Amino acid sequence: MPLSAPSIPALLRVIPPLSVGLLIVLQAVLIPGLNLGAFKPEMGLMGVFFWAASGAGMFSYLAAFVLGFGQDLLMGLPLGITALGFMLAVYVAHRWRVRPGSEHFARHWLGFALCAGIVVPLTWAGVMLFYSAMLPPLTPLLESLTTVALYPLLYRVLRRIRVLAQRRGM
Repeated sequence: MPLSAPSIPALLRVIPPLSVGLLIVLQAVLIPGLNLGAFKPEMGLMGVFFWAASGAGMFSYLAAFVLGFGQDLLMGLPLGITALGFMLAVYVAHRWRVRPGSEHFARHWLGFALCAGIVVPLTWAGVMLFYSAMLPPLTPLLESLTTVALYPLLYRVLRRIRVLAQRRGM
């Protein structure tokens, strides 16, 4: 799906990657200082799914790859592991076909829950394979549940940003 679809206002083409980049930086800087243990939400994944589900052209596979690669650099993860997870999230969001703001939020949230339930454990499995070490199996489960539980809050914030940008015709 092209990022520069002609029907999308100019600012709306840059808001998705910028907002996901900001979420990734917040996740890398703010979350570790809170000492949440295994209860760390995957904020970048939430943003990627929201914007990819927002419609054709709102979030591309290329943007997912670049931002995922950036998250890997910031978090010290094996390069490409998050990029693959973000691209999988874009794929799931494009196929789920429930747009944010529709009357079917529960279905949209279920789609995200399925996505997080796949992407987070796969990322953990990739990290375990890369380091040839066994990590605690409860950690990806708690991380997935925290991510799914906090998604409605971030959904409301990102939806508000999208609506404001659309109203201004940017």
